[in-house]
Amino acid sequence: MSESERRPLLERFPELKRSVPWLRIARLPTPVTEEAELGRALGCPQPLWIKHDERTGEPYGGNKVRKLEYLIAAAEQAGVERWIVYGPLGSNWVLATCVYGRQRGAKVEAILFRRPLHEQARRNFSIDRELADRVRVVPHVSLVPLAVAWARWRAKDRTTVLPPGGTSPLSTLGYVNAGLELAEQVRVGELPEPGAVIVAGGTGGTVAGLWIGLRLAGLSSRVVPVRVADTIVSNRWVRTRIVRQTLDFMRSHGATFELEPPKPRELASVRGFLAPGYGKPSPAGEEVAELARRDTGLRLDPTYTAKALAGLRHWAAEHPESGPVLFWNTYHSQTLDGLAERFGEKLAGR
Repeated sequence: MSESERRPLLERFPELKRSVPWLRIARLPTPVTEEAELGRALGCPQPLWIKHDERTGEPYGGNKVRKLEYLIAAAEQAGVERWIVYGPLGSNWVLATCVYGRQRGAKVEAILFRRPLHEQARRNFSIDRELADRVRVVPHVSLVPLAVAWARWRAKDRTTVLPPGGTSPLSTLGYVNAGLELAEQVRVGELPEPGAVIVAGGTGGTVAGLWIGLRLAGLSSRVVPVRVADTIVSNRWVRTRIVRQTLDFMRSHGATFELEPPKPRELASVRGFLAPGYGKPSPAGEEVAELARRDTGLRLDPTYTAKALAGLRHWAAEHPESGPVLFWNTYHSQTLDGLAERFGEKLAGR
């Protein structure tokens, strides 16, 4: 088996490989690099490392690809022909689903609610319209449940509704694997054990999965989310609940291990970097995004990863004795130019 085919989670728990649907979509492991120059520019008193999950897939990377390995497999195993996905206009999750749904030959129906649009979000929305079977925009998030129900009633195909942000106990396995993957990179000397792993905190699956994977591997690295979404969906209790649900899911599918879920305070977030609001660029985020682009060539998005890196700068200054700090980049940061065209002309009637 080649390195790109390995999944440490399924090697450690072969029971999951036998009982949980999974497809090899992501290109793993993603690399880690030490970024001393960026660390100095950010004023970090600790060594700074980056985990490059922008490279999880082709033609589109980011953290959602790890989740889609499980969600797509479950949909295909159930014979689903149409995926209903929802999120804000310009959502990275919706775009990833449109890309890989089209790649797998599924019909994707995207339901989007309005929010302020920056340039990257506009670009995402434009590609959604090219790749999705149907796109519907509703004026407010409160109307999404009604729009989803209508889409399911109207559909003639076997249909599934994908979870918000791609977060579920099943999809969180993608980031349990990611935590175990990072632990293997530590073991073979690609990087030292991080004192903290800092990541954008959205719907919680990435944070929950990383915590489980790192603890199963015996690492004590603290997982530090930077809150970049509204408190109702991004808080310590939601993250802790997802950990519990995922541990229960693993055990229900035959995995045996000794691990207690964290106290909610262990998954508390760095706050103060969401302003001026979800989806709206912040001055602190724009500043650190420019530093990242200049010093590493990395492109961050203003909704999630730019604000997360701004939060890292703050956290690192407040915790100078934490040891090495790892920034987990969750955004597909390669150019989107020509992405829709790679799939050829739209199917007739779309």
